Amino acid sequence: MTKKYQWRNQPEILARLIRIDSIKTWTAQSIVLKPNEACVSIIDGKIGRVATQEVLRNIGGGFPRYLGDLVGITATDHRMLFVTTAPFDVEIPFVMPGPSGSALQGEVQLRLQIQQDDLAQLLNVFVNHPNVLDTEGLAKLLMTNVIHRVLHPIIASLEHDGEVRSRTTQEHFEGHCEINLRQLLRSLGITFHSAVLMTKPSVLELQRITELTNKLALEKDEAIATRNLRKIEQQEHQAIRIIEAKMKIEQQQARRNMMVALEIELKELRRAEMLWDSRHRRQQQLASFEDQRYERRMELAMSMFDAVQKRKVLRKMEEKEA
Repeated sequence: MTKKYQWRNQPEILARLIRIDSIKTWTAQSIVLKPNEACVSIIDGKIGRVATQEVLRNIGGGFPRYLGDLVGITATDHRMLFVTTAPFDVEIPFVMPGPSGSALQGEVQLRLQIQQDDLAQLLNVFVNHPNVLDTEGLAKLLMTNVIHRVLHPIIASLEHDGEVRSRTTQEHFEGHCEINLRQLLRSLGITFHSAVLMTKPSVLELQRITELTNKLALEKDEAIATRNLRKIEQQEHQAIRIIEAKMKIEQQQARRNMMVALEIELKELRRAEMLWDSRHRRQQQLASFEDQRYERRMELAMSMFDAVQKRKVLRKMEEKEA
């Protein structure tokens, strides 16, 4: 009975180098290579052909291997390298000082691929590395070169923290990665496709965003208050015109009787009362607007003061860590 051997049980695994002796059994084992998987055998230091999209049978040898070991006709060093040839992403986190001096935190995402023609170079990875290569292990191999040869020159050339997320910086970063990592990746048998630099906003950027948000909110409140005042003035003018029209009608009616003078005086008193009431309401609304404006300015000042205090605390912590 043939058993199936599974060389990859996690999606993070990129390659595995195994010794045939480690899976030697009385029962032969086989493996089905998928379209994005490849395998190459290394027999006594010689690299064989690359297999893909086929069934590898008797990789453990089974009973024929047992007989070969008895008579001494099998290879002394027989290994097999299994590799996934599909493109994969490697994420490299970093924390370093930004252009403004505050901590810049993010990660570098590399799009890489192992080609079938480069499986021989991939054996260099396993010289000082465990027999299993995954995305985390590859990230550790590339971290030093990415940070010192790519990130440090890019960050040093920027003028402010927000520039790190610009399109121009992303293009320069990808070009620097392709040039500075070419020799290392070629020695490992890995093909470079693309690179993306992703960062989080720094403390200074967050403070500027808060200040801008508060400023926009204050300007919005002022615009709303101005619009409401204009609306009140229009309503006052309209009310006055209505009152004046009514007074004219009432005056014409009052002329027809003996109490013209009393009616006019009464209407004038009513008009004065309405004007006084309207002006009183306007003064109250103006006073309320001034109070709201004062509260907004106090909140903005307190938020800016808190942001400055937080920056001082972060700066002292960074100086202690340094």
